[in-house]
Amino acid sequence: MNVYYHNHCEEFKPLEDGMLPIDVLKSYCHLQIDTYWSYYAGADNYKLITENKDRIVTLHLKDGVDGKPVALGEGTNDIPLVLRAAKDAGIEWLVVENDDPVPDGISDIGRSIKYLKSII
Repeated sequence: MNVYYHNHCEEFKPLEDGMLPIDVLKSYCHLQIDTYWSYYAGADNYKLITENKDRIVTLHLKDGVDGKPVALGEGTNDIPLVLRAAKDAGIEWLVVENDDPVPDGISDIGRSIKYLKSII
């Protein structure tokens, strides 16, 4: 059985011993990196993705502003950097994700797809 872990931002806050929870988790699980929450926590997404390429099975492309998810290209996450890291790490599966689509999921994903087409 394989176990996969999907992060939020708490996994990048040091424990009492200074270890990052994400570092502990990756020793036991494969990772599904949520790239907005890692960015929001202050992680360097390029370094995180490329240095852990053997543990990452998928990336969740997500954007946001001040902790609130938005359509891709409407937030502060560096989506082109994430795409470059995915390519350099050989990660084939990227999932577009938004926890709170506005005004609805269809409109939100349409804007995200339009943005991705504009940068690829």
